[in-house]
Amino acid sequence: MASKSRYLKGRAIIPEPIPKDAGVVDLVYSYFQAYNAGWLREACQLFAKKYLDSDVTVGMTITGALTPAGLGGACIVPLM
Repeated sequence: MASKSRYLKGRAIIPEPIPKDAGVVDLVYSYFQAYNAGWLREACQLFAKKYLDSDVTVGMTITGALTPAGLGGACIVPLM
């Protein structure tokens, strides 16, 4: 039997499972580490940084049939 490579001699990396009560912030900052989740984390950080600047105007566009579906008052009005 061949011996392990020198690269495989370290401790195994076992990620912790995501808890049931993890919030969105916990998911983004603690668990989204690699691949597309890592890009999503970076996008969230950039959005939050730019959104919280004092000289920022936030704009909103809407597409789809929210009003005919009766969701205008439930979705759009609270955002205003």
